[in-house]
Amino acid sequence: MRWRVRHAGEVWWPAPAELRALGEPGIAHTACPGSEGASLSQGAILSFETASGHLSEQARASLLAALTPIPIGELRVLRHNPRDPRHASKTDTEAVRRLLGRG
Repeated sequence: MRWRVRHAGEVWWPAPAELRALGEPGIAHTACPGSEGASLSQGAILSFETASGHLSEQARASLLAALTPIPIGELRVLRHNPRDPRHASKTDTEAVRRLLGRG
């Protein structure tokens, strides 16, 4: 299934990572797409929006602490995570996967 991430013999679903990230100040519209058939030894990629398109080192450390123990290997700050054209609030997961080089 494309929505999950396999890491170190465990299956991780994106919703917990996305919700924890949304609890951090300045973080908006998150996406943590899986990769079909891939074992992600480095962990998942979490993309999210910030108003500035940047994340300070302090905010990055706070976000990573909030995500523990979820295996996030890379954080990607975007000005805009792609949305499904039919639903402005729903993530276009396939577009995010392509943007992050996972699809």
